[in-house]
Amino acid sequence: MASPAFKINGSATPASVASGGAVTAVLDSIDGVVTVAWSIIRTDDTSATTDYTLVQSGSVGQQCATTALTDGKSAALQCIVNGGIDPQTGLPSSTMTAVAKFYVPTATGYMVLNAGEFTDGNNESSSTFGAVLPVNSSIREAGLAGPPSGAAGGQLSGTYPNPSVAGLTETSGPTALALGAVADGEVLVRSGATIIGTVGPPPSGAAGGQLSGTYPNPGVAGLTETSGPTALALGAVADGEVLVRSGATVVGAAGAAPTGAAGGQLSGTYPNPDVAGFTETSGPQALTIGDIDNGQPLIRSGNTVIGSPLVTVTPVVTTFTTDCRLGNMFFMQMTGGADTLANPLGLQDGCSYVWVIEQNGAGVGTLNYGALFKWPSGTPFVVTAVVSAIDIVSAVCRGGNLYAVGNANFS
Repeated sequence: MASPAFKINGSATPASVASGGAVTAVLDSIDGVVTVAWSIIRTDDTSATTDYTLVQSGSVGQQCATTALTDGKSAALQCIVNGGIDPQTGLPSSTMTAVAKFYVPTATGYMVLNAGEFTDGNNESSSTFGAVLPVNSSIREAGLAGPPSGAAGGQLSGTYPNPSVAGLTETSGPTALALGAVADGEVLVRSGATIIGTVGPPPSGAAGGQLSGTYPNPGVAGLTETSGPTALALGAVADGEVLVRSGATVVGAAGAAPTGAAGGQLSGTYPNPDVAGFTETSGPQALTIGDIDNGQPLIRSGNTVIGSPLVTVTPVVTTFTTDCRLGNMFFMQMTGGADTLANPLGLQDGCSYVWVIEQNGAGVGTLNYGALFKWPSGTPFVVTAVVSAIDIVSAVCRGGNLYAVGNANFS
């Protein structure tokens, strides 16, 4: 028995219908047709035949419209033609039947399979009318309602749609094997009816390919470059040489010295650049190098390392205040009165400081000290009361205090 041809939503091939859209079916030809009957004749478990209302129209009922497709509800639309022309033979025929199945997987879109016959339980066939062969029976019955759900079984555990593999079946028995504990880095071995992890033995025997010697400690005898790829053997490479390709062998060669302008914390040009700065580790902070006279110790001044000169400390009236951020060696000439070496500014724990003290022209000046100066047995150093005498006070800073000693009357 031949089937009549009809289009759904103007298409004779599978069509996508927008969410909430309806299906409109129209018979291709009404030549010789007496009556046309449309009905929902087949559903999946997701729906009932009453889920869609059909509105039939046309002089012989050649058009049918459904209500809007509903999420998850699949159905088949049947067309029965009484009389008409057989589309395959071109001859008058009696009753002819055609069926279209529409699937409703989600609320965002529907797929309609157009007119064709049900030939058995698994197929919707007839390429003449744009149907698909075969239609998977599980899709037919589920109505494409979504991914599987529920508890997994067999050799799967957990729940769908994301179960875990809990076992496997080997082929020689076949024997079902459970999966046991496997620690990171272990190899899999069968232990009875369980697959478990174990520490694999190291490889042994002669190495091959581009390895030489024996396992577990082979040597690399060659390598493969990627452009060919071409296997390259390794030749002689002396200490300090760079690797170069020579034919199918990688050998050592004296590398060219670097050239060009130096950058970063280097200045000048290669191969003999100068060091223009360095980076200290506590920040880290990049420091440049400033002027350093011969014999001067180095001191950081901001972001520059400079040579520490003998810094002259000028008194305010009779008070000498030292700024230790300018260096660590200081010179002061006494005023001839009762002078004071006040607590210095900018002290750093672990640093040492030196004051070269020159007596005045009369040789009668005295010197007191700030409270941060600490002396052996608590007795402050007394400067030499001799005209232009040179005394030296040295101190180490610890915990904010200056532990000091004095040396008198250098001559």
